[in-house]
Amino acid sequence: MINSCIEVIEGCTDAAAFNFDTTANTDDNSCIAVIEGCTDATAFNFDTTANTDDNSCIEVIEGCTDATAFNFDTTANTDDNSCIAVIEGCTDAAAFNFDTTANTDDNSCIEVIEGCTDAAAFNFDTIANTSSILLLV
Repeated sequence: MINSCIEVIEGCTDAAAFNFDTTANTDDNSCIAVIEGCTDATAFNFDTTANTDDNSCIEVIEGCTDATAFNFDTTANTDDNSCIAVIEGCTDAAAFNFDTTANTDDNSCIEVIEGCTDAAAFNFDTIANTSSILLLV
């Protein structure tokens, strides 16, 4: 005589579920819905609720993400605290008003005009902004 009894194997019997059990013959209400998303914990858009990867993961790219910063990085998606504030001023080292702290030129540079800048001198030059040395021989 052949035993016709079939052992009860509990599990998720929903073939569309994340944890479908092909060996189960009795549903135990343990089925988990498929939630697609990025499952890479190192990705920029990691989804903690996802249980099925949908190939949407975006690589983390560190850099300055402040669009108003001097060194803004358009490719960065994660700020690395490297942003440098914009400091406007004259960036031409040959200019009269060169600003060593400036990193962004504001078109304020003034040409060096040499001449006598001593208002009490005989040869005072009203347009001079830099004293020149006059050598008499």
